[in-house]
Amino acid sequence: MRYSYCPDCGARLAERSMGDEGLVPYCEGCARPWFDGFYSAVCVLAINERGEAVMQRQSEFSKDRLNLVTGFIKPGETAAQAAIREVKEETGLFLEAPRTVDTYWYKPDGVFMVQVIGRVKKAPFRLSTEVEDAQWVPLKEAVVRGLPEGTAVHDLLSGYLSGRYAGR
Repeated sequence: MRYSYCPDCGARLAERSMGDEGLVPYCEGCARPWFDGFYSAVCVLAINERGEAVMQRQSEFSKDRLNLVTGFIKPGETAAQAAIREVKEETGLFLEAPRTVDTYWYKPDGVFMVQVIGRVKKAPFRLSTEVEDAQWVPLKEAVVRGLPEGTAVHDLLSGYLSGRYAGR
């Protein structure tokens, strides 16, 4: 999102040169730049002790296919905190030892995705009202379950299976 008006005072922003950043919207009244904004989200690969991934379906986001747990990072949260919260809210499971392994720019929606891997104990799901279905899927099957290439979910699963994130 490119700002035209100051979110603090409402004044029209002027373009100001900010060194290597080039021209940036700037509020003369507040004396501060307003860099382009974008949403940040987590894409979580939650794996149980049997090597199965949590996969879920939300018609609002994943249409007719299963997906990993994803969700927006709230102001003040770290990616690990958002991953723990999203897994708990959507599945009722507790994500242990979350670790950030990569980032991904999802251009169609302008979302900066932080890819997180963590452990969960296999248990029955307690789904939130926004989740229509959840399943335990063996990791090797998960990547071929209709996940389109070029998405953060496909990238995270295939990266994990290939060993790209070992040691991170």
